[in-house]
Amino acid sequence: MGQFIYCEILSALILVMIVAALVVKEHENRRISFFVPSVLLALSGIALSVYAGSVMPSALRSGDTEAAVIEPYMIFISYLCKALSISFFGLFLKKALYKGSARNGKILTALSFVCVPLTVLAALISAGIIGYSAVFLLQTLLVVLFVVFSGAERDVRAWFVAACLLYGTTCIIEIFFPDTRLDSVGIMLMYLTVFIGYEVQLKNDMLKRELEFSEAKNALLMRQISPHFIFNSLQVISGLCDREPDKVKPALTHFSEYLRGNLESITTNEMIPFSKELAHTKEYLALEQYGDGRVFTVEYDLKATEFMLPPLVMQPIVENAVHYGIGTRTHGGHIVIETSDTPFMTLIRVKDDGTGKSTITEQQKTRRSVGMQNVRARLKALCGGDLIFESSDKGTTVTITIPKRDTESTPK
Repeated sequence: MGQFIYCEILSALILVMIVAALVVKEHENRRISFFVPSVLLALSGIALSVYAGSVMPSALRSGDTEAAVIEPYMIFISYLCKALSISFFGLFLKKALYKGSARNGKILTALSFVCVPLTVLAALISAGIIGYSAVFLLQTLLVVLFVVFSGAERDVRAWFVAACLLYGTTCIIEIFFPDTRLDSVGIMLMYLTVFIGYEVQLKNDMLKRELEFSEAKNALLMRQISPHFIFNSLQVISGLCDREPDKVKPALTHFSEYLRGNLESITTNEMIPFSKELAHTKEYLALEQYGDGRVFTVEYDLKATEFMLPPLVMQPIVENAVHYGIGTRTHGGHIVIETSDTPFMTLIRVKDDGTGKSTITEQQKTRRSVGMQNVRARLKALCGGDLIFESSDKGTTVTITIPKRDTESTPK
């Protein structure tokens, strides 16, 4: 029996390392929030199993009657923790992996939790280790079904199924050879395999995000530095030479600064200070004020300024407000740029008093949609941020969310 206790101790130590790694990495991916408690429950069950298999026998040999009463309860709680662990593992899979029918997902998750009272029933009818192992085998088969119908990629499904089959195999061995006590080793192997698979999947996701970021960045830059915009700006400056020559030099300055800001963003994949993005946006707005006799006002309400954000994120939003927001008005227009802090993120709001969706053509909607998809992809890739749109007949508000946990560690 001693060698199996050593295997359980080794399994517990490996689970401790997995928990430590998951706690460190949880900020990178919130999908693992249910994986941590499942591993902790498995660790608790193994720890109780080790105690019941090593400390309690010596107490029983010494005639400790209290130990004789406690031992079966300790073994029962150990197996109950393992049953709950597998159920929480099902919740983790539902959150991190499942893309199939919501109804089927709920049914399989509920069936996995039904196995918890079956563990209690196995204890009541004194089914012993064989009964517990049978319950765990049933839970594992349910998890396998969950993975098979998850709709995830084939290689991901194969990895998780292999992990579950490792545990299922040890349950089968324990049913036929109860003295082996391999269920602790099996559940450790399952979670270790899942953890390795999670690491591989995370790296693949990062590579995919980098590719999406690169494509979105190139598309956005092509849109931002478009020949059409450059041509129009030069036409406006040319017209100023005849009408208002004193404004030509400031207009050329704004134009050159605007182009430099766009070109600099090509060479960097890193976050930049908000002050730099704000300066670039102001150059764009100043340039727009010269065109076609357009008159509009810009209001700044900056309650937060010391933070980082991806380059070319706010300026395209402001450009949309100019062209598709106040651009739908017959005259005038007002744009508000706000920043604020919350405990968990920094918010940038760009508001316009245009007519919202009511007068935008289908072609304009398509162009705006593509541009915003590019901005959203870059926000997600660089800092985990997002865009939130609120539109009505009285105007449009676009909110940029930038999580603080990603920006605080970014060098300024």
